Amino acid sequence: MANLIDLSGQIRTTWIGGTPGRETDWYCAKNWSKNQVPNEFSVVTIPDVSTTTFVYPKIKKGEAIVFSLDIQPGAKLGLDDSAILVILDHLSKIDTICIANAGKIVFRKT
Repeated sequence: MANLIDLSGQIRTTWIGGTPGRETDWYCAKNWSKNQVPNEFSVVTIPDVSTTTFVYPKIKKGEAIVFSLDIQPGAKLGLDDSAILVILDHLSKIDTICIANAGKIVFRKT
C-alpha cells in the first residue's frame, strides 16, 4: 500500500525536505515522498516536520500546480514574490502559509 493511487488518478505525496543544499526547495524531487515534484495529479500533504528535518517547503519562483493541498497543524508553506501556487481541487487544514510580497495562491477548479 506504499503507492496509493485513487480511482481518479491522483497520487498522494508528502513533503520530507532536507536534501543537502536544497533543503526547502519545492522543485527538488528528493524532498518528496514519491521522489518526484508534485504536479496537477498530486494530492500534497505538508506535515509538521519540527521533529524530523526541521525544514518546510518554499516555492521561490514560477508556477507550481497541485490537485489538492493539505497543510497540517504546525506545518508551513512559503511563497516568494514571483511564486504562484495553483490548486485545482481544494486546500484543507490550513495552519500557516507564508506569502512574501506578491506570491499568490490561485484556485482553478477542474
